[in-house]
Amino acid sequence: MSTTVLVESNLFQDALEFVRQKGCLQARYDNFIGGKFLPPTEGRYYTDTSPINGKAIADIARSSPQDVELALDAAHAAKRSWARLAVASEPRSSTR
Repeated sequence: MSTTVLVESNLFQDALEFVRQKGCLQARYDNFIGGKFLPPTEGRYYTDTSPINGKAIADIARSSPQDVELALDAAHAAKRSWARLAVASEPRSSTR
């Protein structure tokens, strides 16, 4: 391994550690459904790895069809509540 690759790998690991210590990078990410973080229904995760050195970055929820259904149900419920808002309450579009 060249010195440049070693330095880049160490810098990447140092940056990840710094971000983790600041609380900005979690070790595990669940699904965000209906305004809450929920573990995947089948309890499965996959490990996202760095393309630089192959080391683990975080475990990510491996969603199943049941998780997708929960997310769709939450989206449909949110749509109904958003539809009841007055037009003045809706966010303005940045494209006019």
